[in-house]
Amino acid sequence: MDLDKPIQEVVDKYVTEVELDLAASTVRTYTQGISKFIKFARSHDILPSHPIQNLCAGLRMFEKFPHWLSTNKFPKATRKVYISAVTSFLDWLVIRGYATPTAQELARYKNAIRLSNRKRESRLPKFAPEGMIEKILHVVDTRDAKSPIRERDIAIVQLLFTSGCRVAELAALNVENIDLENLQAVVIGKGDKEAFIYFNDKTRHAIEAYWRARNSDEPQGPAFSRHDNAAADLRDKNRITTAGIRYIINRAAKDGGIDPMKISPHSFRHAFAIRILKATGRIEITQELMRHSSVDTTRIYATVANQELRQAHRLAFLDEENKEEK
Repeated sequence: MDLDKPIQEVVDKYVTEVELDLAASTVRTYTQGISKFIKFARSHDILPSHPIQNLCAGLRMFEKFPHWLSTNKFPKATRKVYISAVTSFLDWLVIRGYATPTAQELARYKNAIRLSNRKRESRLPKFAPEGMIEKILHVVDTRDAKSPIRERDIAIVQLLFTSGCRVAELAALNVENIDLENLQAVVIGKGDKEAFIYFNDKTRHAIEAYWRARNSDEPQGPAFSRHDNAAADLRDKNRITTAGIRYIINRAAKDGGIDPMKISPHSFRHAFAIRILKATGRIEITQELMRHSSVDTTRIYATVANQELRQAHRLAFLDEENKEEK
């Protein structure tokens, strides 16, 4: 194996190979993680033009990377994804003979990851302010012009709101994946796992109205289309993209006088989790509907819901105290 090959050339070769086996979204995420790793190595005077052996020597760069992510205040979830990407890259380097780490070097790297994972988050993730989701729903629902685009936007926003699905899952839906009669759909989630999502009657009517407006419900066709010719070179040019869905939410936010920076398609998933948790009071049900692999992820929403409950309790008994003083 040529250990003098430039780092960037080896990285490009790795990305080309994993593109054959992984989903496009996973490849993008891994590429982002490795880009951060290369940026980190550059800060230690190891440039993309340098030999790959410089990057792999003693696994020093790999060992220091988790701590660098922590000290630069990357969120825990982001650290986990980037470390997973770099670990996958390291495994590939070992298999291809670019790296020959000792057992001790590998153990040090694993320990660095363990220490990074122990770092506690000091704050909760940011959620859209109360009422903002409902305002987006109102904006798309009250647009005057009747068109396939209007009906599509209503159906997409309603499905995000009532199912809690991820934006990539929604974009990938075909007509045949949606069971209108039973108010459910089959999505391909993380890890290429099939899962059911559920929605309500209003969402069903919105989807039906959209399919009538575009005059197409071909089973193998995309559930939601682009309705433009801007991407004629794309393999699936008629399917709406995740960027297209973000544009829908961004435009609705602007039309509703909302700062687009404060809301995104994922905000609907956050709102869904909190709504389910408030309705059931059961974190395990919320975890199942959100399809979280760890209940620790779901507990974030429990913390937010509990804050709102405590506020309601405080206001209720503050009223009682005021009555007693009169």
